[in-house]
Amino acid sequence: MAELIDIYKAYPDPVIVRSLEKGTPKDREFAIMQMIRTQYPIQRRWNQYDFARAICLFIQSPYPTILPKFVSLHGFDFASWIELTFCVAAVKSPVMNEAYLFRSEALTYPEDVVRKVLKELSRSVQELKEGFDEARKSYGPHMEWNIPSQLVRTPLIDLGGGDYVVSHRPFVLGRACQGLYDMCRQNGLNEFGEEYGSAFETYVGRVLGAFPNVVNLLTEDQMKELVSGKVCDYLVEFPTCILLVDCKAVEYTATYLSESAIAGNNSTTKVAKAVSQVWNVAGALKRGVLEPLIGDGKGKFVVGAVITFREIPRIGGSVYWGIVSPLVEVPEGAPSLDEVFTFRPQIMDVASLEALGIKLLSGATLEEVISSKGEESDWGPYLAHDTSVNEHAFPLLDEVFGTYAHDIMEKIIAAETAHGKHLSR
Repeated sequence: MAELIDIYKAYPDPVIVRSLEKGTPKDREFAIMQMIRTQYPIQRRWNQYDFARAICLFIQSPYPTILPKFVSLHGFDFASWIELTFCVAAVKSPVMNEAYLFRSEALTYPEDVVRKVLKELSRSVQELKEGFDEARKSYGPHMEWNIPSQLVRTPLIDLGGGDYVVSHRPFVLGRACQGLYDMCRQNGLNEFGEEYGSAFETYVGRVLGAFPNVVNLLTEDQMKELVSGKVCDYLVEFPTCILLVDCKAVEYTATYLSESAIAGNNSTTKVAKAVSQVWNVAGALKRGVLEPLIGDGKGKFVVGAVITFREIPRIGGSVYWGIVSPLVEVPEGAPSLDEVFTFRPQIMDVASLEALGIKLLSGATLEEVISSKGEESDWGPYLAHDTSVNEHAFPLLDEVFGTYAHDIMEKIIAAETAHGKHLSR
């Protein structure tokens, strides 16, 4: 956090500096949220688990309605996007020629498919200029520092003649992992939310099932048989604690981060709904309603968690919770939150859930991790600085990525061997 603040002191913006130096504690919190939101996409490091997640969510999950519409609209399918973008990210030279992707028997995509993928990944110099000029009109001069880099979403610069500058390889990796989600959302594919939500919920269940020492893993349908009202997606029972999980495949979409903007954003409404659902099941646990499925769990430490698709800045802090909590509907007949949870419900993105699984695989217990984390820090940064997380692995994602990477790297090596002279210039 100190390094992030130093960036804004070195390159001062009047609005952000005033908020940091002269604003109220809440003003400073919103300023920090905005800084994180601006810098996170630029500084994020993508890894093999991000790829594995994309493979699970888009290649291994069914999209019976959306996929045919997507192919009709874009001219390529989900698997083509991930594989071809992965290949672009593997280019070592800063300048790439399109021949790299279609002048090989190993990469069997038609030229029109390759060019359509490259079109989605790129903008010309003129298009970049026009895009920035258009963004300046909507943001205004006092918020220009908040304009997101267009290279994050279109990391290739089209030079013409099939040549492209690869501006920053991590940006290409990011598009491989999350570009499909953005394209489906931006192109008005209305059924995407439902089908992706189902895929996301299934994936979270796979991650939870890979946690160590799981005694029981109950689904929403199983709990509905005994619990009245809305229930969460999963109940994970460990020897000494119970984790209640609800999945919301959401991201924060408003341009600015302010109290009113956060309160009015659809992501906040859905997070509040998820909190209500884990609260309802926690109340049922306390009343013994779920004993037929898990036995007497009344004496166990109970944790509620909401899992989002993308990281929402400072979602673990008291300011965000102070905005969400008034929107939470109190379940009928439920005890207070303090009666059913030692800590307020945890809110984290799915990448942090995976990292939590790694932490538990290293030998820690859920109670130890939550007690150590506290209630003001976000899960992502907290776990990213944990040496045990960095030194251990998550076998589920290693297996997914290992199988996929082996196949695709064989194609890349074959392409480089067969047509090395075409790879870059």
